Amino acid sequence: MTDPSGRAARARLPAVAYSRDVAEAICDLAAKGHSLTSICRRKGMPAPQTAQAWMTRRADFAQSFALALQAGGGPHRAGRRSAYSLELAAEFCRRLAEGRPMYRICQDDDMPSMTAFYLWLNKHPEFVAMYANAREIQAERLCDEVQEIADAATPETLAVDKTRIGARQWRATNMAPRRYGTRINQEHPDAVVINVEVVEF
Repeated sequence: MTDPSGRAARARLPAVAYSRDVAEAICDLAAKGHSLTSICRRKGMPAPQTAQAWMTRRADFAQSFALALQAGGGPHRAGRRSAYSLELAAEFCRRLAEGRPMYRICQDDDMPSMTAFYLWLNKHPEFVAMYANAREIQAERLCDEVQEIADAATPETLAVDKTRIGARQWRATNMAPRRYGTRINQEHPDAVVINVEVVEF
């Protein structure tokens, strides 16, 4: 039986893989004023969480969706903040720098939705700079965690610790590639390469 929200029906539908055609269809509907939630209720569309994950991983899709939202009048989500202000942007970046995942911050009632966040990135250059700085700080925190995990490693925790270290290294590299990338860019001689090896006891 399907509940009024359609959640049960959605759960039985197969997952939708990313494709250019699906991404363009989402953007076309957003440009016509449809919300992401209403778009994702349509046949052949991904779940809202999947579409948001695509935006996180694909900058081109995120930018296209932000432009489409702007053309359609901006994000429409009752009860959520979408109006931009420096104070709100600073608070968003503070939470991000402290290590909270972006999608979690966007679920807070006093923060913008994911769609509004991408719209901010497209419209406000100062927010782009603040966001980049927050990611740099977040990468620094991850590198500190790598050292702590390595120092506390034991024979019993070795396998798990290797996975935890590898995940943090990957994240730091993607957040701040010029500083924590696996290759030193000749244009940025101050870049730092992090290589942590967990030695068998």
